[in-house]
Amino acid sequence: MKENKNYILTIFKEHTENPYNIDRFSMAGGCIEIEERLYSCVEKELNLHNKEDQRVHELTGGRAIYLHPNAKEMYEDIIKKVNGLTDSQADQMARFAGDANNPIWILPKSFYKSKGISPDNFLKFIIMYLYGDIYHAKEEIFGLKTRDEVIEYMKDKITQPVVIEAINFMNKRYLKNVLGEELDI
Repeated sequence: MKENKNYILTIFKEHTENPYNIDRFSMAGGCIEIEERLYSCVEKELNLHNKEDQRVHELTGGRAIYLHPNAKEMYEDIIKKVNGLTDSQADQMARFAGDANNPIWILPKSFYKSKGISPDNFLKFIIMYLYGDIYHAKEEIFGLKTRDEVIEYMKDKITQPVVIEAINFMNKRYLKNVLGEELDI
C-alpha cells in the first residue's frame, strides 16, 4: 500500500525553508504560488491531471478549484488533509508568519491568540483559500446561499481543533471589524 503523504505539510515545509510571499493585499487572496502548489498537489493526489484536458487547466488557471469539474472532490480532499494535521502541526502553521521579506518570523502564540493585528501566515492562508473558493462555488456546488452558510459548512466538515479555533477567531474578527458587531475577541 502506498504511503499517503499530506501535501499541506509538504507545502508548509517548503514555505518554512524558502518562504512564499503571503500578503492578503496581493492578488489571489495572498499567494499565487501556494494556490498553484495546492491545486497541483490535490489534482495529482486524485489523479485528475489529464494531458488531453488542457482546457480545464486553462479554465482554472491552475489554481481556481471552484472552476474545476471535480471541484467538490478536490475540496473534500483538501479538507481531509487539514483534518489529518496534528494539533502541533496546525499550531506550527498558525505561528509561522515568515514571508519573503521576513523569512523567519515565528510568533510566540498562534496568530489568533496574539494581540493586535495578526500577520498573514500559512494556516490563515489555507483557511481563506478554502473559504474563498467554496464561497465562489457556494450555490452551484454546495447548495449554500450565504457567507454564514459557507462558514458553517467549513466548521461542519473540518474537525481539526486548532483549525476550528482559528476559523472561529477569524469569523469573530470579520464580524467585529467588517460588520461592526460588538464582540469581545
